[in-house]
Amino acid sequence: MTAAPGDRLDGRIRRHAWQSLVLQGAAVGFLFAMNAVLGRLLGPEQYGRFSFGLTVAGLAALAFSLGLPNGVMRFVAEYAATGRWALLRGVVIRTGQWVAALALVGAAMLLAARAVVPGLGAGAREGLAYAAVMLPLVALGLWRSRAARGLERLTVSMLPEEVLVPLAVIAIALAWPLASAAGAVVAWAAATAVALAGGTLWLVAVLPAGIRGVVPEFDGRLWLRVSMPMILGGLMQLAANRGDVVLLGLLRDMSETGVYVGAARIALLGTFALRVVDTYTAPMIAGAFHAGRADEVRSIFRRGVAYSAAGAVPLCLIALLWPEPLLRLFGEAFVPGATVLRILALGQLVNAVTGPVGFTLLMTGHERLFAGMMTSASAAGLVAGLLVIPVWGGEGAAVVAASTAAAVNVAMLVAVRRKVLRRGPAEEPR
Repeated sequence: MTAAPGDRLDGRIRRHAWQSLVLQGAAVGFLFAMNAVLGRLLGPEQYGRFSFGLTVAGLAALAFSLGLPNGVMRFVAEYAATGRWALLRGVVIRTGQWVAALALVGAAMLLAARAVVPGLGAGAREGLAYAAVMLPLVALGLWRSRAARGLERLTVSMLPEEVLVPLAVIAIALAWPLASAAGAVVAWAAATAVALAGGTLWLVAVLPAGIRGVVPEFDGRLWLRVSMPMILGGLMQLAANRGDVVLLGLLRDMSETGVYVGAARIALLGTFALRVVDTYTAPMIAGAFHAGRADEVRSIFRRGVAYSAAGAVPLCLIALLWPEPLLRLFGEAFVPGATVLRILALGQLVNAVTGPVGFTLLMTGHERLFAGMMTSASAAGLVAGLLVIPVWGGEGAAVVAASTAAAVNVAMLVAVRRKVLRRGPAEEPR
């Protein structure tokens, strides 16, 4: 007896949800443990420099990759769902080449900025040097992960960089206790380079058999036209989420930045369920939307919201009620961040209960709307941060970050309901 379409969808959602739950659980757990270990070993000052460098590298990776990582996920999912193997092979090859070249340009520009921008403190200059080292690895890892996710290969997407790298850094840190941010950067870079090489070979091995021997086709103009709005949206999203760390590092001191990052890492645990949902819903929504299955898109999104909200409430309540014991995991010097943690936890709660709104807009042809919303939110957060952080420091940064995140996620939820859930597939942007 043939299974009904709804039953098949339920089975796919359950399979991907459980796989994502296991992988995200390992990724979030090891990442949190890595940051706690580094916080204890390095102290707030050196941990702040490491975190500042990694945050800048993440922002620069999105800026210089021109939105291609999210673009490749969207197009890989679309081409795999419609059997366009030549284009599938072409988009993987060309976007990988572009991301590698652009990341090297970005690293050189960070080093130049370190040398020529006036008024930078010693910590910020050191952090920019770390960011230049990390940038190519972050950008290529993001591209590789997104390509694998477009194929709905969650293990290939997440295991190398998101699970094995934090685990390797923990092992290195415990075997050779690290005393400086520079040592932490070397450990992270070595682990990430090995994971990237192995993960890329793994990605090649799991590409669909239909592309073997096919001459690749390239539609670079389309790929850039669709991806470049994603760069603005993705960059502004990361700026809205992590711009607080950069502004603190530039406007205050690295010790306060380190305490703030410790609190932010704990607050992010509240979005664990959302990360699980994002991981499997993005490629499923892209494939269903571009294949014209509007009811399936609605079903995937609504279940994602329910799962994300259910997982967020207990975690955020723990952070609100018992922030001090959580911060002691990083060390006694991080306990003053209790108020920061409470504020950020509230913002992440709103983020989680709105569900996978960002990826839903990106995967359904509304990348320009997403970019506009995130640009507005990031600009508002930047202006507010420049006014608030010099006076109120970490607590002011937390208020700005939490309120900005809450407002933009609510706005995107309204947009998803109007633009996606109440309509069929939009016309393909060509």
